[in-house]
Amino acid sequence: MDKRNRWINKDLELLKKVYQNSNTVGGIGGEIKYPTELLKRHSTNSCQKKATTLRITTNFIERKIFIETWPDFDIGYFAGIVDGEGCIDITKGNRKNGKSYFTSRLHIVNTDINLMEWLKERIGMGSYYREHRERDNHKKCYTFVISAVNDLLGILKAIEPYLVIKKEKAQEIIKLLEDRIEWRKHLRRNYSQ
Repeated sequence: MDKRNRWINKDLELLKKVYQNSNTVGGIGGEIKYPTELLKRHSTNSCQKKATTLRITTNFIERKIFIETWPDFDIGYFAGIVDGEGCIDITKGNRKNGKSYFTSRLHIVNTDINLMEWLKERIGMGSYYREHRERDNHKKCYTFVISAVNDLLGILKAIEPYLVIKKEKAQEIIKLLEDRIEWRKHLRRNYSQ
């Protein structure tokens, strides 16, 4: 395959059809299967990049929500961590042009780096960082964050039945994220011409 293959209209239409006919939301729920005709001219990575550039999908790499394949015990354990150490929130920000935007995220704060590594490895998404608010009488603190819309929606749907304290908040954010995804699909369908 020649790396210099340009995207022609036929390729773009085929790519759009692949994502429209997919039963996934931004790739969640399974991998996207690209037709052989498309893969003869472009790599899978190239297809993913082009779909993101054209705003056909919101994810650069199609992801599987690994948590959905966990045993109930592990999902319950993760939900317990979220209930006890986590925060599910939506924050409002303002752009330079004066328009508002909203960011949703799940973050878990803990002093044990092993927990952060376990979360990153087990869930397969999100990231963690070390807090810089160090004091002599405090331990080092780490924050694990998931903020990508599709990732967060998949995680919250998986753990929502197991949550106790944050159940209502999770349901509220699930509804908001689903509405946001539907709104994006509507924009893509009606204004991508």
